[in-house]
Amino acid sequence: MHAASRERVAKEADITFPRGNPEPAAVHHRAGWWDVADARALGPVRHAITAIVSAHDPASPPSGSREQPDPVLACAHERLGLLFNEIAGNALRHGGPDVRADLARGDDGWLLTVRDGGDGVPSLQEQEPTAAGGHGLHLVLALSDRAGWYREDGEKVVWADVRDDAPAHLLSRLRSHAD
Repeated sequence: MHAASRERVAKEADITFPRGNPEPAAVHHRAGWWDVADARALGPVRHAITAIVSAHDPASPPSGSREQPDPVLACAHERLGLLFNEIAGNALRHGGPDVRADLARGDDGWLLTVRDGGDGVPSLQEQEPTAAGGHGLHLVLALSDRAGWYREDGEKVVWADVRDDAPAHLLSRLRSHAD
């Protein structure tokens, strides 16, 4: 096979999203859980998640403060809100109507899990940067410290581990774009 053909085949193939369970010992208590019946529930659940996390988020200035925070996505509550929208939106689109989100607090961060009844395998799509869709799982990997999926009791579970401090790779990219 010629090099150009191999490159085309590699671009057309899906890349599998990481498979595996998060480390349960890192999670201490459940902060909330929500049934996500349809797309109309995404906004209210995202708001609830960001409210819970912002109360613990050291990167967020106090409510009513004029202090400027680090770049927006450096704040754990902003990252978790966006991660929830991406993962739950995919679950509703590809996994069916019985979607449930859980948020748990650990020593230095959060674990977001989204369950659905779908039997598909989450995969990273190779997309052009200007494509209208297909970027969600790439965002999940970029905004989380670790992410993956597994099956449990007949359900697919997609999870993202988000530390209070933004990952170094994300901060450097955000700061380079701000200059």
